[in-house]
Amino acid sequence: MRAPISLYSEVQNASYAYPSVRLPREVYSVLPFSNYNGAELEHSFFQDNYDFTLNFIYGNNRKNIFINSSQKTFSNLHVDKIAGVVLNTNYNNFRFMSSYFKINMDTIKSTKVNPSYIANINLVKKMSFISTGFVYNISNYFVEAEYIYNEVKDSKEGFKGYYVGVGQTFDKFTPYFMYAKRERKSYEIKHTSYIGLSSLINASKNAFIFGLRYDFKEGVALKLQYDYVDYIELSKEVYKSTKQNVFSLTIDFVF
Repeated sequence: MRAPISLYSEVQNASYAYPSVRLPREVYSVLPFSNYNGAELEHSFFQDNYDFTLNFIYGNNRKNIFINSSQKTFSNLHVDKIAGVVLNTNYNNFRFMSSYFKINMDTIKSTKVNPSYIANINLVKKMSFISTGFVYNISNYFVEAEYIYNEVKDSKEGFKGYYVGVGQTFDKFTPYFMYAKRERKSYEIKHTSYIGLSSLINASKNAFIFGLRYDFKEGVALKLQYDYVDYIELSKEVYKSTKQNVFSLTIDFVF
């Protein structure tokens, strides 16, 4: 099952469901899991014109992870406890969500990796995530924002990230703009081997996203997007700022 950690978690791989080409990496690319095996309890209730839904989640996850780019080796990551609560609130054209998750990770179990390399791996044992966000549609305008905070127990590792997006629909065209930012909890650490957080070594600092969506046919959308990204790169134990320009053209459809 898909873990509903963020606004678009449950439709993360169905890009027709959101305006942009891809969801901001500053929020969506650093979670150590997106699916889980387990149980979910849902409770819905109404108050005046508000629609509330509470989800209680408990389960686990096992997947292959990429832990050594030079040796191209994989290992198994076992998240032996995923526990979380999610609140969704809907009021007319306004949707608000907030979630809190705690996860425990088990040891590495693999014969594919050199034992001497395994000895240098620090496996994240306990992590927590807090996420909140909203989407507001008024007339032909939309505004959306999300914030996520991660913390690793007994460590300086972790991150916080957020994005804000706005757009307006003209007939079949929807131009949009997004600003996203992510920061590590601490930049004192010049190296990390924490599985599940290794992508934060090259964590994006700032991203400016400009795009245009064209719904030229029912269920089909053409998207053109430009990303200007200023991110941190670790090179020879020294952090430096690196800039990227990314152009994307996609066709999304549902059937």
